[in-house]
Amino acid sequence: MRPLPRLFAITTDTLCRAADFGIRAAAIAASGPAVALVVRAPESTTAQHAAFVERVQALARPPEAALFVHARPDLARATLAAGIHLRQGDLSAQDARELHPGAWVGVSVHDLEEARRALDQGADYLVAGRGGR
Repeated sequence: MRPLPRLFAITTDTLCRAADFGIRAAAIAASGPAVALVVRAPESTTAQHAAFVERVQALARPPEAALFVHARPDLARATLAAGIHLRQGDLSAQDARELHPGAWVGVSVHDLEEARRALDQGADYLVAGRGGR
């Protein structure tokens, strides 16, 4: 497995729906393996979220680009994304890894207890913040 990206660019529903989304995603992906593009669309349907992921793959996927899917291990597996980013209340990192072996798994955490639990369950990286609860 290649090194974990150092920078994560996370989309929003509004960005995913923008006419120039593919161009923006391609520009981010062109930064190479140090940058991951996380397709996050919490207000979208499963079909819309899948379409956003497929759009990014079609337009912004040089071999070194790292595409992550937010909160949808099933979509990450179906699209062969490089990683999965989980929220609190989603599957555990261990369960997500079983669904998509070989993918990076990250977890959003909001306190030390959540961080320890995520690491104990095998998370590769954490994103610490206040929101998303």
